[in-house]
Amino acid sequence: MTENQVHFSATVDLSTPFEGERARFSIMLDNLISNSIKYCDLAKAHRFIKVHITNDTDTLFIDIVDNGLGIPAEFQSKVFEMFKRFHPQIAFGSGLGLYLVNKHIQKMNGNIRLESSGDGTVIYITIPKNYWR
Repeated sequence: MTENQVHFSATVDLSTPFEGERARFSIMLDNLISNSIKYCDLAKAHRFIKVHITNDTDTLFIDIVDNGLGIPAEFQSKVFEMFKRFHPQIAFGSGLGLYLVNKHIQKMNGNIRLESSGDGTVIYITIPKNYWR
């Protein structure tokens, strides 16, 4: 695997139709996947990003899993705040990406949480299907 290669996989299993704002979903997924790529762990021979999108009758679930650098435990409570950056030496950024992702999710009455270690990060997003009503 060359220096910047990351294996990407996505599974989408929508058991019932879901209607939403395409722009919001595009911004969210673009930012989260971009962060996973930017903060991949170059010391690992096999780097990956996995996106799982599923739903039930009431809720859309989006999980994004990577084996990147992770976010240190002491910073995890601040990760969705404006202008927060935790690996500034690795990649350029404004510290607005996760803040904006969180704002989009809040506008859809959804929730986002993460679990992270030195072995990667898992982002869990839930959005109610009727958020626009």
